[in-house]
Amino acid sequence: MYDGVLILESLKVGTVLSGIPLAVTKVSRVAVEGTSADQPPVWSLVEFAVERGEAKEFGRGGGDPGGATGLDTVIG
Repeated sequence: MYDGVLILESLKVGTVLSGIPLAVTKVSRVAVEGTSADQPPVWSLVEFAVERGEAKEFGRGGGDPGGATGLDTVIG
């Protein structure tokens, strides 16, 4: 099992993540210091767990910082 964090504000409008069974372990909103002018000062975080076999599939939806979805996948 892998753990990860999804920053909702990083998703581009229209992005849909579906068909990947994730176990949500925590949802929070945090104030972030030192952001650039184009980043919001408050972020929504979804912490999750994903089975090893599904992690690769989840990574295919991301791993492209600033790409089509805006999803930068970090799972560890």
